[in-house]
Amino acid sequence: MKGPKDPMKNLIMPREVKRGGGDCFFQMQEFLQCLGQQNFKEEPCSKSKLELQECFDLVSKEKRVLRTRHKASTNYHLRRLAKLAIRK
Repeated sequence: MKGPKDPMKNLIMPREVKRGGGDCFFQMQEFLQCLGQQNFKEEPCSKSKLELQECFDLVSKEKRVLRTRHKASTNYHLRRLAKLAIRK
């Protein structure tokens, strides 16, 4: 006999989450669920709102760090090689 099914096995996630684009998807989902349950009053949902804000802050900080480490594109290197080839 098979054991109990894992409820997380068939979890459906949007493409953005699978690709890493929906970094705060679950926090946003929790906050919106809370708002819906509390008739769109923010006070009872302050904990999930704070978690969402912390997630946004963390993601923006990480993206800022990634932007400072600029990686040269393939086209940049190809142009450099072409210039070297023309000079010789």
